Amino acid sequence: MHAYRSEGMEDDQRNCIGEINWYVGMVKLKGGWRLCYAKDHEHYSWPGESIYWKPLVDCSIEERIDAVPHIGALREAIVKSKESLVPELEKAIEAVAKLTK
Repeated sequence: MHAYRSEGMEDDQRNCIGEINWYVGMVKLKGGWRLCYAKDHEHYSWPGESIYWKPLVDCSIEERIDAVPHIGALREAIVKSKESLVPELEKAIEAVAKLTK
């Protein structure tokens, strides 16, 4: 997941009540990995709601145009995430190898 924009939300008295965040991500939907888009309304009065993802191909043209420039940053985040898992994976493989000797 890559958050690419955030804007504050205000009530009628111009008090900050939350923020809106925009994301692109590779999300597992219906048994497969899909390139997806989400716009999350995070209200301070009810935090922690889950993000509603939808496949980018099902988005409006405006949402697609907004999200597409950020796919490169998403790719970089995925690569970094996988690189950070390599040492953990190597430790797990060593532990299994020791158990099977």
